[in-house]
This record gives sequence, structure tokens and C-alpha cells, in this order.
Amino acid sequence: MARPIGTPFIERYTVNKDTNCWEWKYPSNGRCRYGSFANQGAHRYSYKLHKGEIPEGICVLHKCDNDICVNPDHLFLGTIGDNNKDRHMKGRDNAAAPIGIRNGKAKLTEKQVRKIKQSDESLGVLSHRYAVNRSTIRDIRIGVCWKHIQIGTALSLA
Repeated sequence: MARPIGTPFIERYTVNKDTNCWEWKYPSNGRCRYGSFANQGAHRYSYKLHKGEIPEGICVLHKCDNDICVNPDHLFLGTIGDNNKDRHMKGRDNAAAPIGIRNGKAKLTEKQVRKIKQSDESLGVLSHRYAVNRSTIRDIRIGVCWKHIQIGTALSLA
């Protein structure tokens, strides 16, 4: 989805009625799925807007564990160590995270990922087709995510 120039912050998210997360609906800034607004993480902008300044070196963490949530009631401040501890306590360490379709946050199927890896279409075309951010398509292509899906690696028995 293209980001219209000058769209106010409040018009850039939708409210998930099940979780009360304010979910950012525009492309991420390339870090995980975090949205971007005013040259910073959208969640950081929301925290500043609603709760005040963020001390230097401090992270804005999510109570809800939803990277695209900008609801200030779901955000809190902490150090990098606090962020790591929070992630570990919630069982979200990268080493233990389920991969592919077993990951509850997966928006694509393995079949779709194979098609993306085989396609020579642009990031924009594919992101529109599969309703994911361009950065997700790029990360699939360069092997940052879905790296367990290999294309053209079958061995010949000839």
C-alpha cells in the first residue's frame, strides 16, 4: 500500500477489535515489521506523542508483542537488556521461534514463498499481490526470512 504524502498519524493505523492493537498499515522501515513515521519507528513516535520524550538509549517495548502496534497503552520503556529479558520470558527468542507457517505471525504460505523466490517481478508488484511489505519480499529474496525454503536445490539422480 502506497503511503500518501501528508497523511496524519491517526489515519495510518487501524484498530484490531480483538486485541485493541492499533496496527500500522503502511510499509515498514526495514527492521522486522515495525512501521515508520517521521523518520523513526511508528511505535516510538506514538509513545512520544501520547506519553512524552524517550530518554536516549531507551527502547520502546510492546506489551502485546505485536510489532506493528502503535497503541500507547501497549507500549512501555526499557533498556536493551529489558527488551531481551522480556522477549526471553515470553518465549520469543529467535532460536526458539517457530519457522515458516508454524510461526503464528506468518502471513504467507510456503507455496507463496516459493513463487516469490522464483519470480522476477518487482518488489512492489509482489508486495501488492501478497499483501505484505516490500521489505518482506526483499527479505525472502535475500534469505533473511523463510531461508528454510530452498528453490532449485534438488539433487539429480542421473
